[in-house]
Amino acid sequence: SCRLAPSWVKCQHVLRHTFVCLSSELPRSFGFARMAGLLNAIGAACDRGLYSLQSLLLAGTSTKHDKFVTLSNGAKLRYLASFDSDDAVVSDLDNAPLVFCMDGPNVLENFVTQLYSPSQDEGGVVPISLVNRDRDVIAFEPRGTGMSLPTNGFGFTVEEYAEDCIEFLRHHQAQTGYSRFVLVFTCYSAYVAQRVAKAAPELVAGIIVTQAPSIAQECRWMQRVDQYGLMRTPVLGQILNFFASTWLNRRWFGIAVRDRTLRSQLTARSERVLTRGGAFCLASLLQSFATSLLDSNRDDRFASNLPCMAVWGTQDRSHAPTDMDSSRELALGPIEIVRLDGCGHFPELEQPVRFMQAVAAFVSKNSL
Repeated sequence: SCRLAPSWVKCQHVLRHTFVCLSSELPRSFGFARMAGLLNAIGAACDRGLYSLQSLLLAGTSTKHDKFVTLSNGAKLRYLASFDSDDAVVSDLDNAPLVFCMDGPNVLENFVTQLYSPSQDEGGVVPISLVNRDRDVIAFEPRGTGMSLPTNGFGFTVEEYAEDCIEFLRHHQAQTGYSRFVLVFTCYSAYVAQRVAKAAPELVAGIIVTQAPSIAQECRWMQRVDQYGLMRTPVLGQILNFFASTWLNRRWFGIAVRDRTLRSQLTARSERVLTRGGAFCLASLLQSFATSLLDSNRDDRFASNLPCMAVWGTQDRSHAPTDMDSSRELALGPIEIVRLDGCGHFPELEQPVRFMQAVAAFVSKNSL
């Protein structure tokens, strides 16, 4: 084994250099921007094909409890809403609903158990339930996460995610009478929230982002989570992602969540969704989404008059080197930064009481 060790180290360096060059360095170094875009498009098409085939093989895996909003482009976004049941009513229309966007591999099942109707006590404090309160809650899975599959020509760009989100909000606006919403978006979806607020400011009352640094810091984070460039290599990344989704699910929660018991619970729920045909399209996010974010010359910072808050779980191992204060670069005006000790990448699930206390203070202070 001692003789093999140097060879294995050398092999790792060769793999890292080769795949990083194929996925990003080579096209950019030689100015082949169109080639990079074409490769990413092929990778996205690979994801769509894999999940379309899986849907055919696992027909009927959606349960009667799954609810979807069908968009004009044919996409179906799985969601839940506090007002969307037989015996529920819309809360006070003056109180903007909280709209949570799931961050894969997280799924709605985790949101329901940990935050929507939490049962655990934290230090003797009665958990804050979002049900039957004076403010409605909506949560949804964007395409490529959970049971919202990447179909109908979806290319995983930030523009497409924003278009989906705007139509999703307009659907609920028409159904409920709410005029504006407070977006609670995690990680990469924070940059989607920027596009939404820019394109449709009349829909957005306030912004809460979690684990969302500046774009430059986010790009460094993407490189760290895929240090050998395998996931960033079009087609290869999608194939590895699809067939190793269960392993990636376990690996990701293992890095992102601090508490072992909670980690196993979150992992198990997400794994059950993957087993019945759910998606976790990390490779396409690292390819097409990242490229679309970097290639844009737009200034999408949140407007100076838009109330904004950034929440950080301080023990997120994936963001250990990240400058949390760089979140200030996401907005033209002031942005409140809240640090929650004792939790990792998903503070809303790991510390639901403290998270909702911060949210309540934010919406109250800004009269949202």
